[in-house]
Amino acid sequence: MASERSQNPRSAIPIERFAARQIASSDYPRRARIGALARQRTWDLLSRLPQGWDSYGGTPLLHATRLRVDRFLGFIQHRDLPDPEIAIGSSGDVNVEWRFNGRELEVGIRHVGELEFVKVDERGAVSEGRFNDDVPEEWTPLIDWLSHG
Repeated sequence: MASERSQNPRSAIPIERFAARQIASSDYPRRARIGALARQRTWDLLSRLPQGWDSYGGTPLLHATRLRVDRFLGFIQHRDLPDPEIAIGSSGDVNVEWRFNGRELEVGIRHVGELEFVKVDERGAVSEGRFNDDVPEEWTPLIDWLSHG
């Protein structure tokens, strides 16, 4: 997921800056840290995107994807973690990313199916996998790893 996005710059658009891009077509950062209020405004804007929103045939953000992202973030909101970076991809998927205590965790969320993750530890070792967001026993260890190592 992360390496794929860095090789293909059109695969993800930061959702916080999307509105600014609509107003002025200029270069913009690929990721953006967003808080709950900014996320809500951005979700509203992205929910109205048409097919082909990114000039590469981009799929609009589906309501089901938005709900899954909000639900997942709601599950972990009580954790002592920084706000994640959030990016939307051309396929309508959303990546939620943290860099914390020398570790990185990226969770890819689509409107259906398992959530995918990539984690990178302090030494640079990479692990990938999938989990079911309906089963806390599957994702809680990932969040614990990010929080505490």
